[in-house]
Amino acid sequence: MAKKIKIKKPKQFDIAMQYYIANNLEQAGMACRWILQGSPNHSDTWHLFGMIEYQNREYDSAISHIQKAVFIDPSKYFYHHNLGLIYLDKGLPDEAIEHFKKALTLKPHLFEAYNNIGLAFSDKDMLDDAIENYNRALTLNPDYAESYNNIGLAFKSKGLLDRAVENYKKALTLKPDYIDAHTNLAMIYILTKDFDAGWKEYEWRLKEIRNISLKRPCWDGSSLVGKTILVYPEQGYGDTLQFVRYLPLLYDEYNTANVLFIPQNGLERLLRESDLKAEILDAGTPVESLEYDTNIHLLSLPRIFKTNLENIPFKQKRYLMANPEKVEWYREKFFNLQLSTCNFQLKVGIFWQGSPTLKPDRNRSMPLRFFYPLCGLPGVKVYSLQKGYGIEQLDELPEDIDIINLGETFNDFSDTAAAIENLDLVITV
Repeated sequence: MAKKIKIKKPKQFDIAMQYYIANNLEQAGMACRWILQGSPNHSDTWHLFGMIEYQNREYDSAISHIQKAVFIDPSKYFYHHNLGLIYLDKGLPDEAIEHFKKALTLKPHLFEAYNNIGLAFSDKDMLDDAIENYNRALTLNPDYAESYNNIGLAFKSKGLLDRAVENYKKALTLKPDYIDAHTNLAMIYILTKDFDAGWKEYEWRLKEIRNISLKRPCWDGSSLVGKTILVYPEQGYGDTLQFVRYLPLLYDEYNTANVLFIPQNGLERLLRESDLKAEILDAGTPVESLEYDTNIHLLSLPRIFKTNLENIPFKQKRYLMANPEKVEWYREKFFNLQLSTCNFQLKVGIFWQGSPTLKPDRNRSMPLRFFYPLCGLPGVKVYSLQKGYGIEQLDELPEDIDIINLGETFNDFSDTAAAIENLDLVITV
């Protein structure tokens, strides 16, 4: 262990911290580098530099910097605690637990550390251990709403929905404007078919969505006759593909003059080729350039339409259409294949990996090799729909495994839809 060197905190550190607090991470990082050139053993600067890299999602360098801070001065609990947070976000719960426990050794009443140990155990699917640590946090701080919310999540994962609701409500009693608790409660209501309560609670998500310059009032379900409504996307591609089913209803049921929709990049052609009765604008179209009378976020439409299991739009009918010419191109190029040993060929598309930058992806993605047994079945032809992350695994196929790579031909979701139209089955994470 290095000898602790006492260094007077340079004034520049205060400047670096001000940049960091103002979220000017580039200037904060430059200030840290300048400080460390003259004071290479200033532990707080190494720690701050690590937190800057953490914000930049550069986890390895963040860990390296804070480890240097710990080496110089191992007595500061928050060095260990923040190292734990980084390991947790990096998907290394065991390392995270180790550092949270070290922080507790230095500061035994650090209730946040117990809460974060609980999160690490949740990542390991050790839910009882997680709940035990959340309760330890509450023993130290009974007003800590975050632990009640996390207990609710753990009970939801255990299938104990009533217990989950009980704890979400406790969190909201302590912190009425707690957005995560509201949206988690919304998910339980929807799961238990209390749709009115669920859609209402789900509106709380809008408070943490990055605000855009919507210059007209939000639509409240009133008449749209002769009016133009702007529907704004949110969240991921899958959410947009699921919820654009509501766009035709604005025309059919509310007689709106025009529906404007701004999709994410890559969805434009697919949505234009589908009969959504809406004007599909280019991704990134500035809202300020548009003329409209009212607006609404896409995932708020189920609340307006009072959606339940009986009235889901297009429940028995498709609303997204593949381009017929593209469908035929894919059929001719990839699907007019004959099996020599079997008269029937089941065409199966697979997609095995989402974005590893999203924490939920750890519980859904899988290695491509898990699909190898499928490739060996007689009468089955396997096609890869993978694009981006995970595509490199196709370069590692054994000689006896044959997977046709369709993903390399996809320029947008219109291409993807045309390829899928030729498949009998899609298996996706």
